[in-house]
Amino acid sequence: MPPSQSGHTVSVIAFENDTQEPILGSQVTSAFKETLIRRGVFVSNPDKAMFTLSGKVNQLGQVLLALNSNGQASASRVTIGVEHTVSEKTNLVKFNASASADYFNSQDSDQDRTAKDRAMREASFRLAEKMADDVADFITNGMTPPAE
Repeated sequence: MPPSQSGHTVSVIAFENDTQEPILGSQVTSAFKETLIRRGVFVSNPDKAMFTLSGKVNQLGQVLLALNSNGQASASRVTIGVEHTVSEKTNLVKFNASASADYFNSQDSDQDRTAKDRAMREASFRLAEKMADDVADFITNGMTPPAE
């Protein structure tokens, strides 16, 4: 049964950002909220929620995937990692996950930054999708995270 049908609500606390990207914490928080809502979970304020989701963006990596004929970057990958916690009064479960997205580099610094921003947003949503099942399982069944 989806969490919303069982009356469960979740409060999503703003994720801490332990990276050099100033907006990444809020971007990951938004991706988690949007994904949970899309999956039918009621997202509420902390006073009314049965469960709390919080976390920290603890990784932002970028690797070069390809060079053009001039030896300049033509494709890169960004990887975002988070540690997040789902809690219910005395029960607390921690999850870790990461997700990546690729983008094409540009000689124009504005275009390159735009492409990187899009890749970070895509990776944020991939991360949220990846972890939404685990969060929903915990909320509905009290399940623990898979062994790492």
